[in-house]
Amino acid sequence: MYRSKQQIKRIYAIAFLVGGLFLVCSLMLLRHATGQVEQVSIIHLYETTTQLRILLQRQLTQNFQTLNSLAITVGYMPQQKTLPLLKEINNNSDFIRMGIASSSGKAEVADAHGTVYKDVDVSNETFFLSALAGRPARSPPRKNPRGPGRVIYCAVPVEQ
Repeated sequence: MYRSKQQIKRIYAIAFLVGGLFLVCSLMLLRHATGQVEQVSIIHLYETTTQLRILLQRQLTQNFQTLNSLAITVGYMPQQKTLPLLKEINNNSDFIRMGIASSSGKAEVADAHGTVYKDVDVSNETFFLSALAGRPARSPPRKNPRGPGRVIYCAVPVEQ
């Protein structure tokens, strides 16, 4: 059972070679698996963003339908009853704030917590000017002036 130094060197060389080959194959397999996981993650990310985009488009469409229906109702109501109605609808909807603006651009706005903001000036806003011209409009996302996050302003004309 005694081995010569030559045989021991050969055994160590073979063990070192097998170990190195195993390490190289493991690294190649790891790199391949990582690449596949990245590709699947990119596909899932793309699908998720597409679904979120569709969801946001549907939400905006629904918001405009709600606002159009509300505009018709508000157009026939006495002005002093509109803000309580907007508060009530705001409590049961996805809107952060709802309000009504006069043709001069001064608005009364109620948020989801019932806080009322008076004399909010929207007279120079593009979405307001479009609604004044008879077209529904929305703003691009912008910083929320009364809290954290971003908001999109939606406006529809009120026929009287």
